[in-house]
Amino acid sequence: YEALDCSRVTKYDNAPLCETYVIANNTITFGNYASSFSKGGNDLVIDGKLYTLLEPADRLRFDGRFLFAAFDGYTLDEAYYTFSKDGTFRVESSSSNNATASVGGTTTYSSSYSETPVTMGAYAVRNNTIEFIYADGTSVKRVFHFEANAAGQVEYIYINGTIYSRE
Repeated sequence: YEALDCSRVTKYDNAPLCETYVIANNTITFGNYASSFSKGGNDLVIDGKLYTLLEPADRLRFDGRFLFAAFDGYTLDEAYYTFSKDGTFRVESSSSNNATASVGGTTTYSSSYSETPVTMGAYAVRNNTIEFIYADGTSVKRVFHFEANAAGQVEYIYINGTIYSRE
């Protein structure tokens, strides 16, 4: 992915995030770890797991509102990306919290709600990277992928591994 800077990012054990690999016979070796390997067309099988080639999303323009929601039993976090085919986007997010506490036989309820200010700007997709260019001129690149339905409409987007579904 274009947004991934392998020179600056390491794994939790400080090993490099990006490694070289060597293919010999039916084995692929990443660093010091060897795995069984086979290839059929664009598909790879490594240690019995199927990996399919991600088609680049180069210059993709799409429209719709996409939602990510997470609930841990107390807090609901939501984030919405709204994309337009003219290359603009809008981001909205909110968080609500409901808590209950019992002290000395008295039950107390509390709730809170907060919204992050709406941000807007332009977006550009290059291969599997999406760049957000905000209204103030700053830009951010993120790893990007999408899934479309049989009619070609984008149903899910993945931004840095977070899944957003069409609302």
